[in-house]
Amino acid sequence: MLRPANIRSIYSFNDYRRFLTHREAERLEELARQLLGKRIIHISATDTGGRVAEILESLVPFEQSLPVESMWRVLTVRHPFFSVTKKIHHALQGSRATVGADGISEGEWQFYFEQSKDIAYAIAGVHADILLIHDVELLAAGRIADTSAKKVFFMHADEPFGNKVSMRLLPCQEGYYLSFLGGDSLWTDAEDDRHLSFLAWKALDYLELYAEALRMF
Repeated sequence: MLRPANIRSIYSFNDYRRFLTHREAERLEELARQLLGKRIIHISATDTGGRVAEILESLVPFEQSLPVESMWRVLTVRHPFFSVTKKIHHALQGSRATVGADGISEGEWQFYFEQSKDIAYAIAGVHADILLIHDVELLAAGRIADTSAKKVFFMHADEPFGNKVSMRLLPCQEGYYLSFLGGDSLWTDAEDDRHLSFLAWKALDYLELYAEALRMF
C-alpha cells in the first residue's frame, strides 16, 4: 500500500547555497546536526503531478544532501479512493460540497474512512522518528496509524478548512503533534532560479519544523 517514490531531481544543498545568506546556510547545517540519527519520512498520495509531488521531488534530495535521513513514500491504492479524495480536496478549496451527484455522499465518506484504516496499517509499519503526512488523502489514516513517530500533517491548499467538509475532517487533526494548513502558492516546478531560491527558503522552514517536533515531546 506504500512504495518508495520515484525521485528524479539531481539538485543538492550546494546548488542552493547562492540563494542563502551565510546565516541561513549555517542554520540549515546546524539543524541537520540536530537531526543526526533521526529518520524523516514524507508520505503523500502520489509522486507524479500536483503541488505536493513537485515540492517533495526537490525537497527530499535537498534534505538528504545536508545530510538528513529523509525518505518519501507514496500510496498504491486503487482509483475509487482517489475519486473520493479529489472531491474532498476540491470542496476544501471552495467547491460546493453537498450530498448528491455533485457532492460527497455519506457512502463516500464511509468509504474514505474505511480505506483509511487499511492505509493506517501500512503507515504503522514505517519506521520513522517524524512522519510528514501530506494532504487530505492521508489525513484520517495518519491520525489513526499506531506508531511512536511524531506525526505532522500538511494540508497543501490555498483556502483550507472553512466549510462543512472541513468540519467533518477536523477531528482527524487531533492525532497529530503539529498541523499546518495553507498553500504553497509561490511554488513552481520550473528548473530556474525562482524554483531554487524558493526551495532553499522552504527547506529551512521544514527543518525548523522537524527540530521543533523533536523538542516538543
